[in-house]
Amino acid sequence: MYCDMGWPVLRINGEPIVTLSESHRDVLARLMFKCIRRITAPDATVVFHSFSNGGCLLYVSFAAVVLRETREAKAPFRLCAAVFDSCPGELSLSVGIRSVLAPLSPRSRFLARCGLGTAGLVMLRLALAVWRRVGVWPRRFVLLLVLWALARVAAGGWRALRPGEARYWESVRVFGRRMGLHELFMFSDTDALVQAAPLEQLVNQKQRDLQQSASSKGSVVRVKFCGTAHVQHYVAQPKKYTSAVSQLLAKATAPPA
Repeated sequence: MYCDMGWPVLRINGEPIVTLSESHRDVLARLMFKCIRRITAPDATVVFHSFSNGGCLLYVSFAAVVLRETREAKAPFRLCAAVFDSCPGELSLSVGIRSVLAPLSPRSRFLARCGLGTAGLVMLRLALAVWRRVGVWPRRFVLLLVLWALARVAAGGWRALRPGEARYWESVRVFGRRMGLHELFMFSDTDALVQAAPLEQLVNQKQRDLQQSASSKGSVVRVKFCGTAHVQHYVAQPKKYTSAVSQLLAKATAPPA
């Protein structure tokens, strides 16, 4: 799509280690920055297009590098826009497992679930065996951890147990305004991995932030698809998808008012 519009593309295929390890994302983000600096002309316009949480997590690391280098006047290109396809989403084990199982055939998913269920039962039996052998104080310590977790959930919801996720969503919320980006969020009401409601709330908050900040130059647009699967919006509705991206690129390349 971007090539058809005349835009060169640097494609990064995400690996599980990049999604799971912040240090690996930071290293990859710095390498991306050096690569783009080497292959682009001075003051070139750059658009970051994220797919799912893997791409969005890398965007957060890359935007942090660009923001730091821009402050030090070392960024020869301009990150002007960001596209979020089916992201950001919840960072949890269940979502990770579903994302791994999603591309598999129904038979493969069934066999994988059976394997995970068997492994879970084995781990449960081992945990119970260890629990019977430990003393009173280790048991009390575990109970205190459970009570602490329940208190955190009662105070801040399930996301309170995943501080990394809260920082992730906050970064997506503030980076666009700080950098004056034009942002496009595309998601679906039938995505099995990423819920639409939190994304709606995020976009609403970002739009309020822009309205309250007189110095912000960017924009925030949402495009909601109906009946499309995770990161399958372009496949299902290519005209709608391409039109939304084209409008974003027009904003990103428009001369300053």
